[in-house]
Amino acid sequence: MSESPVRVRVAADVPAPVVELRLVAAAAARVRVLAPDGTPIAARVDALHPEDGRLLGTGWSFGDRAGIHVVEGIPPGPVQFRAKHDDWYDVTTTVCAESGRTIELDLQLGEEGAVLRVAVRDVADRAVAGARVRLFTPKGDEVYWDLDKYTKLYAARFFAAGRTSFSDQDYRHEIEQTSPEGRLERRFLPPGEYAVVVSAEGYRTERRSVSVRLETENTVEIVLLRAP
Repeated sequence: MSESPVRVRVAADVPAPVVELRLVAAAAARVRVLAPDGTPIAARVDALHPEDGRLLGTGWSFGDRAGIHVVEGIPPGPVQFRAKHDDWYDVTTTVCAESGRTIELDLQLGEEGAVLRVAVRDVADRAVAGARVRLFTPKGDEVYWDLDKYTKLYAARFFAAGRTSFSDQDYRHEIEQTSPEGRLERRFLPPGEYAVVVSAEGYRTERRSVSVRLETENTVEIVLLRAP
């Protein structure tokens, strides 16, 4: 059964009220996760509220060898399922859960995800190095990187160049700041709509909307104006 909080106000010197609570049968989900080549695989599947991202029902499942992930106790209504795996980019989908029914769903992980390339220049057509580039969803949520999942990809580049350490600060610099050529590349992005916000010392902050698609050249060029 699904749970919903009920708030009751009781005034002084008034007989205790009688509250009737009606239980609603919860939904369940049986999600099969597939690798990019279609092979069933154990991953992590989260059941999330599509608006605030909170976990629903039993929350998540790590699945079995057949790639089956079961989540129970889901309240009726919209629910977002997200599959995650260390080797591929995440995939999400939103469906409507019905009381007492089991959702049957396949989620296929992506091999690389979408790539977004950002070029930042000033009005004199000079590259702006060290500009901070941030991504936001249409709801205004910032798109953060999964540090456990992707740090190793960037750390390898540092170690190959002879570095002996790689900190979180190095990582954030690598994924958020433009190169000396004024460029930044973000990988492993789920396709969709994003807002690109660019800021740099001495310049006005600029914002652009971009549609990111798989297997296409997703490039946005941003010109920064000097701050007054």
